[in-house]
Amino acid sequence: AKEGDCDYFPATYACCERDDYIITEAPTKENYRDYWRMDGCKICVSLSEKLSASDGSLCYPYWPSKEGEKMEIEGNRFVIECKKRNDMKGYVIYDLRIASTDPSVDAVASKQMDSKQKPADQQEEDEDKKWRLVTFMHFDAWPPDTWPDLDLLGPFVHNLSKREVQVMRKSLDNYIPPVVIQSHDGLGRMLVQE
Repeated sequence: AKEGDCDYFPATYACCERDDYIITEAPTKENYRDYWRMDGCKICVSLSEKLSASDGSLCYPYWPSKEGEKMEIEGNRFVIECKKRNDMKGYVIYDLRIASTDPSVDAVASKQMDSKQKPADQQEEDEDKKWRLVTFMHFDAWPPDTWPDLDLLGPFVHNLSKREVQVMRKSLDNYIPPVVIQSHDGLGRMLVQE
């Protein structure tokens, strides 16, 4: 761990019948890097309706939201790149590519890049990074203090379930990482599948 890193992130590990989840509060400007230090999962879910880099009462935008956009945290300690954005009714699915040059971060996944398709200068830049792919699903149609529109929530939950099955099918070592579910108030807005 680096100086200034926190050993605590506001999260709860939940074991359900067949699935495991990590339920977190919305990262803040002060601790969003700790979110990425904690997160070694393949699917992340955000249930925060509004994002703001300046309003501390809202969720800090801790992921890049435009295709091709990169977010560099602490001088390339973490690099998060949005490879693809798919806008759906009530939610957005992002395919993110995440790398860390921090030796203290456990290498959860091996490099997931095809160096044959990269220019030589980018290959050198990527050599010391361990890349992993993450599906990030942002359900942005859940207003505070109310239940969301079920016509929007239903397809979102269905799509999330499909993504979980895809992760299970691709698992080579029978380890299925938990899904990270982040909402502004943590357990107060937890989404549970039955």
